[in-house]
Amino acid sequence: MSDRLATLWNALLATRRKADRVAENSSPGIYALFLDRGSLAGILPSDDGLLYIGMTGSSLTARNHIFHASSGFSTLRRSLGAILKADLDLKAIPRSSGSKGSHFKFLPDGEQRLTDWMKAHLSYGAVPVMSDIRKTENRLILDQRPPLNLKGWKNPQAALIKSLRAHCAHQGQAIVQHLCCIPMYSGNFLERDRVAH
Repeated sequence: MSDRLATLWNALLATRRKADRVAENSSPGIYALFLDRGSLAGILPSDDGLLYIGMTGSSLTARNHIFHASSGFSTLRRSLGAILKADLDLKAIPRSSGSKGSHFKFLPDGEQRLTDWMKAHLSYGAVPVMSDIRKTENRLILDQRPPLNLKGWKNPQAALIKSLRAHCAHQGQAIVQHLCCIPMYSGNFLERDRVAH
């Protein structure tokens, strides 16, 4: 690991906080999420609990997945939700009407249970990075090998996570096909859910 990457990694560990203690940060940069307690079926985090590394070119606060209202645009939440689907009784639906089959989210009550689980079990570290953000993220992923990053390294747990996500996507499509046969839901089920977020 280069000195720059080592410094960045140590800074991510040093800024690691529970969700309710994370300071506002509107800078672009690199962030990481860690498992503090409990376990994830079939997933083996590193000794320090690292689960995921990401980047944002805008606001680190806005990119904090723990506070996202929907998993539709959060690959981390979709992976966690797929792993915890049975434990949290999550029901998957497509992200929006006309979305690709692989794009899903969870019903609103399930999204709240997922958020509550993340607040209780995860911590978040973030470091402002002003240049070469994507390249820095890629190098850090390759070096640290976070189990919920499905790209960027030869992740032996990726096949399991992708399979669980595919099951969620299939369930979402099946639910919509069923509801579209019921006149009171036909054509507006997903739109109502999208507006609610």
